Amino acid sequence: MDLEQKRIRPIIKPPKNAVEDSDSTWSNINVKFLDQYGYQKWASNLRYGLRWTATEGIYSAIKRMFGEQLHGKTETGMIQEVKMKFWTYKKMKQ
Repeated sequence: MDLEQKRIRPIIKPPKNAVEDSDSTWSNINVKFLDQYGYQKWASNLRYGLRWTATEGIYSAIKRMFGEQLHGKTETGMIQEVKMKFWTYKKMKQ
């Protein structure tokens, strides 16, 4: 199932020299809107570049403490490892 089937609009900033000839409908719409209204209006209308409060700081702190790499061999093991890193970070902050 792709983004269009899930009714999710991708928000990817088109390059400055982008033209409306992509196979992606959303890409063409983004390029047209960006050309017509400019970057500021495009970004605020689509809420481009917004971040969740404190998210990036938390990720940065966890990566500094525990490193960026994962050592789990399976997807399940990797998910468990990440959960443990976040749990440990939370306990340390308390």
